[in-house]
Amino acid sequence: MYKKDFSIRKVPEIVAESGSALLHFFSDDAYNMSGFNISYKVNGCPTNDSRVECSGFGACMDDGTCSCENLYTGEACNIALCPNNCS
Repeated sequence: MYKKDFSIRKVPEIVAESGSALLHFFSDDAYNMSGFNISYKVNGCPTNDSRVECSGFGACMDDGTCSCENLYTGEACNIALCPNNCS
């Protein structure tokens, strides 16, 4: 996981099922007080499956909302619609 430059090469996945997450980054000041440089990306679209956006039944829009396929609805496109009142 670490190399000579102490860079993390494998990024851990963080899944916040509650809708929020708190990430706390800190540096050990015993290492010449050099601090660190970190970057991260937040997937803003809701989902019921952390492996895909919009539960796999929609597209994630730039504003962080899902545009669902025809037979799905809900904030995370996780509610299947029943066409013709299920007949």
